[in-house]
Amino acid sequence: MAQSQRPQPTAEDKKNLRVGCGIILAALLAVGGCNAMVNDDHGSSSGSSSASSVDDDHPGTVTVADFVGPASGPGRSAG
Repeated sequence: MAQSQRPQPTAEDKKNLRVGCGIILAALLAVGGCNAMVNDDHGSSSGSSSASSVDDDHPGTVTVADFVGPASGPGRSAG
């Protein structure tokens, strides 16, 4: 049973692959950056954004409890 093997990529093929991947990566970064600039909510006056802090008493303040919850449970003191 004869198997046909595909030819090995040449140095030019490898270079073309790298260039193509670089172009795609650059395009994705450009689109992502433009999207972030267009959707930037800092300093805009639209009220549709929910990017403010959950605790409105201290807007812009982030604490560990925001991520892990209150310090309670086995081995932790509640005070």
